[in-house]
Amino acid sequence: MAAAALVAALAVLPTLGCASKGEKITKPKDPLKLRSMVLRMESGANGNWPVRVDLVRTKDADLLPRLTAMKADGWFGEAGVSFRDAHPEVYVDSWEVVPGTVVGPFKVRLRERVAGVLFCNTRSSPPPLRMATGGAVLVTVDDDRCRVGEPQELGPNKPQRRWFGRRN
Repeated sequence: MAAAALVAALAVLPTLGCASKGEKITKPKDPLKLRSMVLRMESGANGNWPVRVDLVRTKDADLLPRLTAMKADGWFGEAGVSFRDAHPEVYVDSWEVVPGTVVGPFKVRLRERVAGVLFCNTRSSPPPLRMATGGAVLVTVDDDRCRVGEPQELGPNKPQRRWFGRRN
């Protein structure tokens, strides 16, 4: 009886999205070469509430369509928890930004070949932003949306902190 239960449990594992050690990974064709990121939130944006920002990167290009199909409320809810549990190899960097601040730059460089998306937990629950392939980026939260641009857009506003966070 115990053997039958074990066989049934093993049969269910592939449907849960668990990767086995021998499973082949499809590498991204256009890898992300992101080095640093600055986060800026305009005063009064998102109803004057903080926003959580997650940079999600994966070595497996086949996971990218699943990530881009998910809206922010799904990523920051049960669907995101299930995805992270099923794919612990996915890299997730998280920040919380408050209105009227500029923080960073954060060093986010990985030596591996990855693709990535950015989730912003604003009131409008937008779909993730596909990250550009290289360099440094500025993520701006204005109104109820996020957008990705060049750090030069900061102009005279300097980030509040030189660097803090996780080193890769």
